[in-house]
Amino acid sequence: MIIWGASGVKFEARKFRGRDIQAVNDKVEDGSVTDAGMCHLLSACWERTVDPGPYELEPDAKPNFYNQILKSDVACLLLTLRQGSFRNGDEYAFKTRCQSDDCRKPIESWHISLGKHVLSRVRTLTP
Repeated sequence: MIIWGASGVKFEARKFRGRDIQAVNDKVEDGSVTDAGMCHLLSACWERTVDPGPYELEPDAKPNFYNQILKSDVACLLLTLRQGSFRNGDEYAFKTRCQSDDCRKPIESWHISLGKHVLSRVRTLTP
């Protein structure tokens, strides 16, 4: 599948595998998940560069996401990869809290449609 970032960078990717997700889950559970860990997940799925966008990327080399690609592109690439990897990848559910200082009650299941609310807006900004 072709994955694109907000800057116009595009790459061919494989879908997430169970072991990719498990590695991230293990890091979340032990509190060690970092930007570098998320970049490693993206790098594991990168197969080839289709369009380097504004970056100087070699066609067959994987970029160093941690210091070669903008964080906004990394976030967009991860969300787009997630969307294409899972049967219900467009639906993003998470836990949060009410933002009101008077409330702060937990919200157990908050849903966002990535295609409708997040990535469609990025697509309109992509060159």
